[in-house]
Amino acid sequence: VPPFHSFYWHKPLLYAGMNILSGGFLISGLAKDVKPTDSLAISVAVAVVLSAIMVIIYLIIQEYHTLAMPLLARAAELGLNTIAGMALYLAVFTTLAGSLYIVAENDMKKALLTAAIGLAVSCLGFQTLTNRFYPIIGYTGAALTLYGLYLLIFRRSNREFSGS
Repeated sequence: VPPFHSFYWHKPLLYAGMNILSGGFLISGLAKDVKPTDSLAISVAVAVVLSAIMVIIYLIIQEYHTLAMPLLARAAELGLNTIAGMALYLAVFTTLAGSLYIVAENDMKKALLTAAIGLAVSCLGFQTLTNRFYPIIGYTGAALTLYGLYLLIFRRSNREFSGS
């Protein structure tokens, strides 16, 4: 398959936007003392690595891109079910832990309520959840990323213009 022939780029980009949204809140609290230049360097490095990973995954899942979990299907075909299952579990767990940390704010009642709601919503099924919620959260994350980039550029140009 020629590169990017049949792959739908909006789904992984929306997933990345969703993770940027939830991860951004979490990381911003942990990186308060990091210099802006260091933060930018880290961001560029992460963007390069994640872009490379997305291209590699794209090349691996060409025939499976319409499935709910194409990488898991490809791994099963190669006999790597256990490894892929563990990687998927870790991906879900880290997303869940980060999101729960953001929502609960160290409040056990909020954490339990959020977990209960999440458990109830999970009964809709993975495909339904990804089709309905990933686009909403992903577009929000992408918009906030663009807004953050705009602020970074705008603030920098204002400081340079004013001589600060």
